[in-house]
Amino acid sequence: MTTVIPRPPKVEMDFTDAQLTGFGGWSVLGQMAARLGLPQALPAVSVKQRARGASDAETLWSLIASLAAGNGALSDLDALREDRVGQRLLGLGDVPSGRRLGEYLARIDEAQVETLLAVAPCLPEGTPVWLRADNAYYRGELIAWCRERGWDYSISLTHARKRAPVLDVIEGLPEDGWTDIGLGEDATLVRYRPAGWEEQSYVVIRRRRDRGQTLLLPVYTVSLVSRDDLPLDELVRRHRGKQGQENAFKGPLIDLDLHHPPCRKFRANQAFYICGQIAQVLLRAVQYQLLPARARRHGLRPLIRYLVRVVGRLVRSGRRWRLDFARNNFRLDWLYHAAVQLE
Repeated sequence: MTTVIPRPPKVEMDFTDAQLTGFGGWSVLGQMAARLGLPQALPAVSVKQRARGASDAETLWSLIASLAAGNGALSDLDALREDRVGQRLLGLGDVPSGRRLGEYLARIDEAQVETLLAVAPCLPEGTPVWLRADNAYYRGELIAWCRERGWDYSISLTHARKRAPVLDVIEGLPEDGWTDIGLGEDATLVRYRPAGWEEQSYVVIRRRRDRGQTLLLPVYTVSLVSRDDLPLDELVRRHRGKQGQENAFKGPLIDLDLHHPPCRKFRANQAFYICGQIAQVLLRAVQYQLLPARARRHGLRPLIRYLVRVVGRLVRSGRRWRLDFARNNFRLDWLYHAAVQLE
């Protein structure tokens, strides 16, 4: 068999004054944002006290656009500061450094977080909410907060010390106190009042069999629930849907590189993730309004890779700006379709 050895050519490096950017898709995002009225909504958040450098709207829009390009670090804004073509495509006059952005986020308070949430509300007024969480969120303050808003909730108790008082309540419970919920499991609903809380309802599940084998000792799991008017099997089914919900969140976290909160303050990280949520909504708007219908089966990562992160050359001719893309782009059909829709 003939062995073929790759022989990359020796290429000299040089530099050009052509207006190039590696994020030509920012043009599409910028025009989509304008359609949605995002630039007009962002100035409602007022954090800056001095009229110098990037404005509030420019700071937030810089972060949103950077996140929409899959750049999940604050320091990625330093690259945008040097990308004059990218700034022009996004309509930015100034871009903060990564350090300035961190300082900006650190000054955001609860009221400004609420204002930022109103820019892209994810829960329209009147939407029923069921909060499903793990043991880390078993806190009286969170339960009181949910009750004030009329939210339903169910929280897993996996910590032995936290669930022990609830298991003490079922000590000696007769067999007729358990309800068969199928798959070798029984369940019961009990009431318990943690110190400093109002009395709460808990679902206790007893597993007697595992993979067809009878267990020597039953295994117990406990969940705090807000409802006691639903059948036990329904309460269990709804809480266990948490795993599917968590998997749905993983996509945007991976695609936008948002796994690691960049700030030390809670409100700063909250604002950062709200900007990530706006970036996700913006990408989905592009996907469903500007791209072919067959592009909707893709996640965010192909959208970022083949639409946002494409090299473009900005040219000014006859008082008009034109962005040129290479004809050998993998998703040239996406770029063409978006261009036609924007026309």
